[in-house]
Amino acid sequence: MLWDDTIRLGIEICKMLRNLGKDFARSASNASEEWFLDPFMPDVFDGQPWEDISTDIFVSTSEAWALAPGAPWHGFPDLAPDCAMTDPNKLTLLTPGFDRATGAYMEHGVPAPVLAEFLRERRIVPEKNDFNSVLFLLTPGLEASKAGTLLAALTAFKEMHDANAPLAAAMPDFAARHAEAYTGKGVRDLCAALHDFYRRHEASRVQGELFQVVHLPEQVMSPA
Repeated sequence: MLWDDTIRLGIEICKMLRNLGKDFARSASNASEEWFLDPFMPDVFDGQPWEDISTDIFVSTSEAWALAPGAPWHGFPDLAPDCAMTDPNKLTLLTPGFDRATGAYMEHGVPAPVLAEFLRERRIVPEKNDFNSVLFLLTPGLEASKAGTLLAALTAFKEMHDANAPLAAAMPDFAARHAEAYTGKGVRDLCAALHDFYRRHEASRVQGELFQVVHLPEQVMSPA
């Protein structure tokens, strides 16, 4: 029952994120504000938007979590059928800036390290992040109030980004540690500079190459 409640809460969080994203897109004053954090979940299931389907179906249907071969939402082109599925107890949030379908960087982006720092300064600690994703682990005992705190913080981050709020206000500890570099800079300024660095240096491609066999260290002793 504890795990069932945990999974259900995770599904509801994903649905709320998707619906918030739709609301922000409708109310945006320009194209650069038509964004929000997107859960790493399928866009549709059984012909319907993922967020419009009953939670009861998701807790009993593994196909709803599957990474289907060729589906553009997950960005893994060479999967075999029934090879992989997302973990309902891992809440992965994707930041804008990277096109999963094509593997190309977009013009506008919000790097995940900036979001992770913003959250940590509000005592919300992700399990990890990479260039464009932030991971939270869902465990029994997670309260709905904590989910609300997370959603409120994510919304606050978007608002501060779109308004280019000063880093001293959004991330005071970070701004104080690096005052020489970031005095007078805003959240959007930092995101744009880091995203441009990722794009110019093809950071995603380099990250993928790190895990190819040619780059693995020579094994001089077996684990046994």
